[in-house]
Amino acid sequence: MKSISGVAIVLGVAVVCWVDNRLDQWELDAETYQKGLLRDAQVFNPTQSWDDLPACVQRYLDRVAPVQNSVRSLWLQQQGEFLIKKDTYVPFSGKELISANPPGFSWEGEIDMTASSPSWFPKLRVSESFVDGLGHFKSAILAIFPEIHTDQDGSIPMVTMGQAMRWLADAVLIPTVLKPEAGVVTWKGIDGAPDKAILEFSNVPLPGIELEASFDSEGWMTQLVGKKPIMNHDNQFVMRHWQADLSAYVEQEYGMYVPRHVNSGWINDKGEFEIYYKTENVALHYHSNAEPLRSS
Repeated sequence: MKSISGVAIVLGVAVVCWVDNRLDQWELDAETYQKGLLRDAQVFNPTQSWDDLPACVQRYLDRVAPVQNSVRSLWLQQQGEFLIKKDTYVPFSGKELISANPPGFSWEGEIDMTASSPSWFPKLRVSESFVDGLGHFKSAILAIFPEIHTDQDGSIPMVTMGQAMRWLADAVLIPTVLKPEAGVVTWKGIDGAPDKAILEFSNVPLPGIELEASFDSEGWMTQLVGKKPIMNHDNQFVMRHWQADLSAYVEQEYGMYVPRHVNSGWINDKGEFEIYYKTENVALHYHSNAEPLRSS
């Protein structure tokens, strides 16, 4: 019996060490992505002037970024609900670093496994990023047992495409990067649709990645749509129409206004908007080019 107990203790210690190592590696990966976003900014030559912008975009930028400034990055926290299965939402929380220049982001989230999980119950850890022009995604229960994992050595084009599109959508939280002088994105008008415009990368070599933005009569951006990859039940990526509804604009630092609420998801086979994330953006902290950057 003593020998069995001794083996059990050794196995227990080994399991604890293994779990600690996996958690440490998860944190190291996140730190690596964040450091990649906090390096020196790139120089982008503007390819558009203010007069080139569609009128609806000019009105929007005048409203959400009225003061001339150059925001470098944003740290924020998020909370909300995630569609874990049909008609069932569970709580989630997330922390994100968004970089205006170089364009990219790193998002670390935790999703409850059930709608009424106690605080001690294992959570699904999710890590998403877009760094150095590559997209990354992984998820795991307790950050230990991987569900899906793609990384820099095996980044698939669909992941990079999806994460690049996410950055375009997240850029509404740093509206100064959407101005022509930033040189990162361009805007195109749509014939016959004066309240819509196409948003795409400018000096970043990611052709074909674009979102259609809609604006209301007051100048607020209310919706983004585009074709974005989603992984189906066979763990294969397919292209589907993606949508994000933006609302409840709140004033932030530097006089900027950004949406507090974002509902995002895909259009299902029935043509219905199926919300995957009901997100509330909270605790936003901006850093300008004139300020020292921090990694946490």
